[in-house]
Amino acid sequence: MDLQPFKATLLDSRKSQARETFTLRRNIIADREVNPMKTPKFIMLMESIEMAMRSLIQYNGRARLIKEYLVTSSHHETGNVEEKTAENVILQCLKSSGLVCYAYSSASKKSEVLQRARLKPGNEMLVAGFVVYSSAIALFISMGGNSTQEYIYDEVLGEFIVQDPDVKIPVKGKFYCIDEAQSEMWDQPTLEFVTMKKSPKIGPPKHYKFSGSLCVDMYVCLKYGGILMYPKTLRSPTGTAKLTFEANPMAYIARCAFLLSSGWLPLISSIFRIQKYFLVCSRAAGGLATTGFSSPLDITPEHLHQTVPLYLGSREEVVDLLENVTIRLATK
Repeated sequence: MDLQPFKATLLDSRKSQARETFTLRRNIIADREVNPMKTPKFIMLMESIEMAMRSLIQYNGRARLIKEYLVTSSHHETGNVEEKTAENVILQCLKSSGLVCYAYSSASKKSEVLQRARLKPGNEMLVAGFVVYSSAIALFISMGGNSTQEYIYDEVLGEFIVQDPDVKIPVKGKFYCIDEAQSEMWDQPTLEFVTMKKSPKIGPPKHYKFSGSLCVDMYVCLKYGGILMYPKTLRSPTGTAKLTFEANPMAYIARCAFLLSSGWLPLISSIFRIQKYFLVCSRAAGGLATTGFSSPLDITPEHLHQTVPLYLGSREEVVDLLENVTIRLATK
């Protein structure tokens, strides 16, 4: 039986579907006539980043088939494992665009160039996103901070197809994500908050879910709601989330237009009265993010690898945490 005509018909139908579907490429060039951010250089740079993501997908697919170890790992300061292949592919694609002067990653070594780099607060970012490589390859991206979109990679077409054009984190979630192995070293407000969420006396206990991967745990928060916590500990008193590479991009994706109803005003006013807390308020995925004392997006990094505490996720969960922090400060 000749399957060639069937394959050609199937591919033609998928291509027709792609033309009718909103893809990442179409999103990059959409509204370029009226959007001042989408200059020709910006579009070329985003296309280079998309090329890097597709290249990594191909690498991951071939690695098991040809039984080659495409990933060589090294340990950096915090003990996490960085995949050097991913870094090299992304840097090569950015270099080939001819538009990038400097590119840094969380594995970049300290140097005089990094020390002289002019670091800016996260509020000045234009784009943030992350990819989860699994049985389905999911991309979450926010351009301009107006909304967050979810894309699923179609292996037949080689395109990122929109799954959700306007991702919104549920106001209240069922999960909490934190490294409980470090519970003996948490600060007191975080310890009390997690204990409260596990107690059946207050309400249905929250489900624990922690993979150790920031992107995977962020995926859970975006899809199902909850709170993701990287608190300061006795071992890391300044926090465990890297401000430039982790806290800022995730806060940028999670932030939303935070509309205050009358029931929220007393709580928010008490938070500001005691310690000028700032919840990330803009238009993206409908969540909140904070370091416990300020928005991570408002902090100007002192150096490239600066770390901060990070709490982000569903609005009610983050506000509950800040209320607990406020009570602790008020009783000191």
